[in-house]
Amino acid sequence: EHGESEKSQVEHRVFELWEGDKLVAVTAGFAVGSCYHDYSMATLVKDKRSCGHILTKVVGHILQRCGYSLWYWGYEVEYMKTYKGYGGRLFDRKEFAKRWFSASEEPPMKSIETEISCGNALVQPKM
Repeated sequence: EHGESEKSQVEHRVFELWEGDKLVAVTAGFAVGSCYHDYSMATLVKDKRSCGHILTKVVGHILQRCGYSLWYWGYEVEYMKTYKGYGGRLFDRKEFAKRWFSASEEPPMKSIETEISCGNALVQPKM
């Protein structure tokens, strides 16, 4: 069964975007193999910079660099349609399950922490 092998261990992740001492956007999710599922996103400062959009691009970039093959956002709501231009797609249940279970058994090529600490993130970590 899926989820019982060591390869399928769940790793919880939180990505934050800060402006000085102020948290401006955050996304939380989990990784299983080379699948990532974010279950909550928030933009705490809403202005013309679109901090949530910036964080989404930063997360997508690091997931891609590390070799994640599936990023699941959940049910598509209106604002998500703008991301189709970046490769977002809808899958029927059968295709999604096939892709998820296949990718969940394959580890990513690189560690997110290592990529970030090596300076490979679009936005550098807050020290």
